[in-house]
Amino acid sequence: MSAQALRVTYHLTCRAGEDPHDKARGVALEQSAELPSRCIPAHVYDEVVPQIQELTPLDDGSHRLVLDFPEAITGLEPTQLINNLFGNISLKSGIRLADVAWTPNLLNALGGPRYGVQGVRDLLGIGERPMSSTALKPLGLDTTTLAGYCADFARGGIDLIKDDHGLCDQATSRYLDRLHACQRAVNEVNAETGRNALYLPNVTGPRWELERRLDAAQEAGCRAVLICPFITGLDALIWARERYGMALMAHPSFAGAVAGAEHGIDPALLLGEITRLFGADMVVYTNAEGRFPTYDQALCDRINDRLRRPLGDIRPALPTPGGGWTPSGPPTGRSATARTWCCSSAAASTPRATGSPLRGACRPSWRTADGWTRTAASAPGSCASRASAGRAWQRRRTSRRAPTSAGPAARPWSAPRPARRLPPSRPATSRSTPAATRPWSATSTPTW
Repeated sequence: MSAQALRVTYHLTCRAGEDPHDKARGVALEQSAELPSRCIPAHVYDEVVPQIQELTPLDDGSHRLVLDFPEAITGLEPTQLINNLFGNISLKSGIRLADVAWTPNLLNALGGPRYGVQGVRDLLGIGERPMSSTALKPLGLDTTTLAGYCADFARGGIDLIKDDHGLCDQATSRYLDRLHACQRAVNEVNAETGRNALYLPNVTGPRWELERRLDAAQEAGCRAVLICPFITGLDALIWARERYGMALMAHPSFAGAVAGAEHGIDPALLLGEITRLFGADMVVYTNAEGRFPTYDQALCDRINDRLRRPLGDIRPALPTPGGGWTPSGPPTGRSATARTWCCSSAAASTPRATGSPLRGACRPSWRTADGWTRTAASAPGSCASRASAGRAWQRRRTSRRAPTSAGPAARPWSAPRPARRLPPSRPATSRSTPAATRPWSATSTPTW
């Protein structure tokens, strides 16, 4: 394989009467020239149509197809890359994108995480202990209550306190109100404890709202944000990484629509590698013991491996398994044994019938394989004592602010926005290729 060839592996599942060789040729043509071979000029065929390098039957009855794509047909553009890898063939059946051997040019063009595992640790000001994360939920709570949870979680030792991905700009908790209240609550607790817990607002929204929410988050002092790249588009990660100085946590909502067992993109490739390459510093995925049974331990291990394995100069991203776990402890197995791992759970963020949102086991802990013990701060009962937490929650219940009824016209960003404050310059070593050398960079001038 030449340095300019992008080697891509698919698994083909043929229906009755379907010929694997015809299916393989169809994939190569559909993902490039998009015409029957007889309609393609010879010189164009040689330059743009991927070459079949391997077509091998597998034990499960499927076939392994390996194609060498000419790198040039991607234009080194992130969106066209996805189009070439799994564009029109996503509308067919029995085709699974299994692996990609990235070229150096594409690795440089995509760039990967801005911070990565070590950068997130630096933001938190911690050494090599395991990290914890939780989500603010359920949807429907008012801003005062959510901000109170932020304070409790920060005081109880949670490192990353993120909006649930279902929180946006609902009437019960407007985005700007929640952003400032939660960030202020975490700042106040950090000042008390000397820690550096981070609040991550959910900035997911239509592109015009995404920019405004990111602007507001940066101006409020947030160091990291949550985004759903499979809703906004994966390129939103690159765009946010280039324009802002905040770490990006990617949520997998909607990813399952393109990650099937026989058709789609392998979840380990999609969540563990593609999302990382597009700029996610932290990637949420469902753990093997949560409420999503399709993600078994073997799949979680493969996601973890792709998030952290060497890829040129691309920084490793932080595995953040979520999807629910019990107060007895976090997910087991290899996914819970590495220091480059963050346990995420929303178990502590749901009000309980007793009046305390933190009822349950008191500060369970676990020991990782390399001897690092971490208290499960995001499990029920972890923030201070259950009694004090209950009293704090009861006080917040009596002082809740009525949800705002202001419509879109009353929102602060409905008026013309002031000029955006530019983020601090990024260190020269924080990515492998300067933005100015990337053909799709926002700082470059289009050539069309």
